[in-house]
Amino acid sequence: MQKKAQQHVNVTEPTHSLNYNTSNSPTTLYDTLKARFLAGNKVCAIDYHESVRAEVLGAIKTLQDELPIVTGWRTIRQSYLSETRTRARSYHIPEAFLHDGGTL
Repeated sequence: MQKKAQQHVNVTEPTHSLNYNTSNSPTTLYDTLKARFLAGNKVCAIDYHESVRAEVLGAIKTLQDELPIVTGWRTIRQSYLSETRTRARSYHIPEAFLHDGGTL
């Protein structure tokens, strides 16, 4: 049986776009999240690798002090048969604050 090679996780990208290379990442997680918020993107901690989710949440909480970030919910899974819904908290800046070209 072969062992799987351990993969390196790029902490500045969501899991759906990981390139597993951290050596050439010039920006910090804080800067990347700030840029994503100012670009009008929604950010969920569940989009990031589980090993960095605590840092993502910490950076989001820090950014909430300087940006008008609001919280909402995103449905991850839903079952009509069992009447259950799995949701994740999402964060974004309302469009009304972004119309000035990203300046707040």
